[in-house]
Amino acid sequence: MPIRVLVVDDSGFFRRGLKAMLNNDARLEVIGEAINGAEAIEMSAKLKPNVIIMDVEMPVMDGMEATRLIREFDKNVKIIAFTANVTNEQIESYLANGFDDIITKPVNIDQLLNKIR
Repeated sequence: MPIRVLVVDDSGFFRRGLKAMLNNDARLEVIGEAINGAEAIEMSAKLKPNVIIMDVEMPVMDGMEATRLIREFDKNVKIIAFTANVTNEQIESYLANGFDDIITKPVNIDQLLNKIR
């Protein structure tokens, strides 16, 4: 069974590119894309991904709030924060607020694949 991945980012260009890269790995299946945290919550509940790649800064609802709410109904999904810039203080905050890991943009696809697996 492939690892089921939900990609959440407000940039359609970025979502499509990441989806194409991830789908090149037979061990992964991108099962959905969301444009903000509110949509991520709905899709997570419906699609039951194994991993969510979650942008931190998005309109409507940011990744921190979405992660907190997803954790209320799914403690097992792995959520990877995806952000452009991150400080040590932010890393601590992300991990304390439900993210399992952090990866920075621009993405190193090999590093991301290792974190997902």
